[in-house]
Amino acid sequence: MECNCPKQQYDRHENFDACIAHHKKVNSELFCLDLNRKQRKSIISTIAFIMALCLVLIASACNSFTDRKYKEITQMPIGDVDISSLDDGDYTGEFSYGKNTYTVVVTISSQRIQSVDLSVDTKQTNQEYVDKARVLIDAVIDTQSLDVDTVSGATRSSKSILKAIETALTK
Repeated sequence: MECNCPKQQYDRHENFDACIAHHKKVNSELFCLDLNRKQRKSIISTIAFIMALCLVLIASACNSFTDRKYKEITQMPIGDVDISSLDDGDYTGEFSYGKNTYTVVVTISSQRIQSVDLSVDTKQTNQEYVDKARVLIDAVIDTQSLDVDTVSGATRSSKSILKAIETALTK
């Protein structure tokens, strides 16, 4: 058996130990030298396939987690509040979802919701969704109820605003 040593050809029976010693010095070259181009290409393709498969599995797991969190917030119940039982004043409440915190100050006067001031600390949600969901505030004031439809395309922001208002009024 012969060695594919780039320095010299050694016969296995004559000086094979010298060849092995040389390859121990240049261990990384041994792998490449023992494989022909087709074998290396096959190994690289297999490694690329395994890496792609791992990325798909990771993305799938993240998607599953995101879907679960999405369902959790979109199906979250919002309790209705008996506004007629509330004293006049400002009520503060907040709701956190992910890295976002929705804070509201609800002003009650004459047993009616007069205003809702919203501030959102957004680290994850696009501000566009929060802006779309702000129309809920008018709906809550008009109906004097938290039983309003969420804004299509901004469901999580809508639910978060409603939950913050509910938290403020049920403290």
